Amino acid sequence: MADWELTGTVGCNCDYGCPCNFNAPPTTGDCEGGWVWNIEKGRYGDVELDGLTLGLFADWPKAIHEGGGKAIAFYDERADERQREALENLLRGGEGGPWGIFINTYELLDVEALPVELTLDAENSSIRSATAQSSR
Repeated sequence: MADWELTGTVGCNCDYGCPCNFNAPPTTGDCEGGWVWNIEKGRYGDVELDGLTLGLFADWPKAIHEGGGKAIAFYDERADERQREALENLLRGGEGGPWGIFINTYELLDVEALPVELTLDAENSSIRSATAQSSR
C-alpha cells in the first residue's frame, strides 16, 4: 500500500451518531452517505494532492454493514495524470482507509473526473458539478 494522508468531512441521512457505527438500523430505514474531501493538505506517496476535491456517494437498502449498496465517486478534473491515478486508487478501495472498508459493502458503479464547484460555509456548504455525465 502507498503511504497517504487526507482530511475531509462526512454527511449522512441519519441522526447524529450514525447508528450503523453501532450495528443498529439506520434512522430512516436505509442509509445514504456522502463523503467529500476538500483536500487542504494531502499526499499519496510522493504525489501532492493539496487543493483537490474528491467525493463518494452511496445508498444502502438497509444498514451499511448489511451490504447491497450502490455508489458513485468523483474527483476534481483539475488533477494531473499522477494525481488522477492516486485519487482513483483511493476511491476504488485498494489503499485502505474508509474506501477500503466500505468497498466491501457497495458496488462502485462509476468513478469520473468532474469540474467541481465547492463552497465551504459551515451548514451552508455546497458542492456541485454543472456537467456531471453519470446517469446513475
